[in-house]
Order: sequence, then structure tokens, then C-alpha cells
Amino acid sequence: NALYEGGVCDRRHMCSGLVPGQQVEPLVDYVVSEKGLKKGYILAADYNYGQITSKWMQKFIREKGGEDVAVEFFPLDVSNFAPAISRIQAAKPDVVWSILVGSAHNAFYRQYEASVGKANIPLASCMFGIGREQTFLSADEAAGIVNTTAFHDELQTEQAQKFVKAFKAYSGEDDYAGDYAEYGYRGVHVWANAVRKAKDASPDAVIEALPGVQFDAPGGLVTVDGQTNHAIMDIHLVRSNRNKGFDHIETFKQRAPADTQAVCDLTKNPDDNQQYTLQL
Repeated sequence: NALYEGGVCDRRHMCSGLVPGQQVEPLVDYVVSEKGLKKGYILAADYNYGQITSKWMQKFIREKGGEDVAVEFFPLDVSNFAPAISRIQAAKPDVVWSILVGSAHNAFYRQYEASVGKANIPLASCMFGIGREQTFLSADEAAGIVNTTAFHDELQTEQAQKFVKAFKAYSGEDDYAGDYAEYGYRGVHVWANAVRKAKDASPDAVIEALPGVQFDAPGGLVTVDGQTNHAIMDIHLVRSNRNKGFDHIETFKQRAPADTQAVCDLTKNPDDNQQYTLQL
């Protein structure tokens, strides 16, 4: 129940979260095509997610007529980004793309605003907000970063607002709920609906019932794509604001996991059990 880098083709793997074809492509289209920020500098976490997602980001940037001038990878314990920021300043990109992950990498946003500044070179990220970074950075550090997500607390639908209220009542806290709270909620309900469809809670019966199962999640309708066991869903383009949250820009309705669909067909090959990766 999480976003990931995509490509896993296995009947026993069901993903209710985002993959690059759903999340990264519309983000790149907005930044490169609509905003005209063509020259991009990519910073990514040095593990499976960052390595693979950066390749998808490069692919989409190039397809939209942009240029990826550099890609740098950082171990998860790195918190000093001064050398990388110096290289960004020298390269003079139109936009910096962040695929940074985790608590140590959050230092980048502080250091970036204290040096370059988003007003001078904008930031776009497919990860910012996943760890609720906007809630503990300062307003200056957090505001203005563009992202695409499956859910955010400010989403003005009845399901979304009902979920946020119920989640806060359940947790006893007034914290930002965010993506991962919603991912867990939708995942449990997808499983429950598959159990109802199968009339059986055993793993094999649930797996057999998964194709076509739906749940009207807080972030929008979720449908299990039987070809890939990934989710068709709504994607929301947002920009972080000064109030520890996000401003809604646009919703892309019912996007399919197109990247994984291009390499995975569990209907034709039910015994497939590998992760396919993009080769640039």
C-alpha cells in the first residue's frame, strides 16, 4: 500500500499506490510542457526507488522536449547537500527535480532555500510530502514545491474530508493525515471487497478475485487492473503552501499504471514473477 518504482509483475503482488507512469509523467508534463521549465537537474535517493524512478523521469523529460542536464544519487544517510547545491548553481537549470527520500534527505530543502531559493530555481518532486515534510519545515522552506499524489488532506471531496476527520478522531491527533494514511485505508478496503467478491478470505481466492475490484477511496475511485494487479486511480497535482499543506491545482482522472502495463500481462502470463525495469 505505497507508491513505488513500478514494474513488478506477479500475481501475489498487488499495488494500491502510484507508479511512475501515473505520477511522474503528469508532473513532468506540467513542469516542462506547461511551465516551460525544460532544463532539469535531478537529485535522487541511491536505492531501487531513486535509481529506477530517475530513469522514468529522464524518459518523460526527454519526450516532452526537455533536457536532463545531470542526475545525482545520494545514500539515505547523506544530509550535507552543499557540494550538490554548488553544482546546481554552476549548471543553472530551469528546475530541480527531487527524488530524495527520508529524514536525512529533508536537510536538502532547508539548505536549498538558504542558498539557491525556489524563487530563483523552482523545485518539483515526486516524493515531497510523502513523509509529511511540509509539516516540520518552515513556511519558506516548504512552500512552492510541485508534486503529484494520490491523496492530500485539502482535497475538496466528501470522501476526502470525511476520511481526514475520521483519521484524526481515530489517532487522537491533529496531524496531517497524508498519502500513507490513505494508502493503508484503501488497501484494506480493496482486500475486503475482494474477499466479498470471492466469498472466501484465503489468499488464493482473494488473488483470483482481485481483477476489477473497486473501492471509492478518499483520493478517488480505485480499480484493480487485472493485467498487472496495480491500481487505476485519480492523480492530483498540488503545490505546497505556507500552511503546512498543499494547494490543489488539477486532478487527472483514472490514470492507468501504463509503465507496468507495457511490460506485464498476468492474464497471458500468470506465472510471471519478476520486476521489469526501464533501460534508457
